[in-house]
Amino acid sequence: MLPAGGRAYVLSFAERAPADWGPAPVAGADVREAFADGWRVRDLREVRFETNDTDVPGSLAVLRRV
Repeated sequence: MLPAGGRAYVLSFAERAPADWGPAPVAGADVREAFADGWRVRDLREVRFETNDTDVPGSLAVLRRV
């Protein structure tokens, strides 16, 4: 368990990622819901996973324990 002030980072495929790529995509709303109790969302942004074939949409969440 992280103490108050600790940070957690969640990097995942975004909702618009192809269904046949890796782990299941995660919606921003799902991250907010999962970390609603005892956490503050410091940042939630779209990122891109770059591959040799294509770019895949992803998301990065930065969370702080309160």
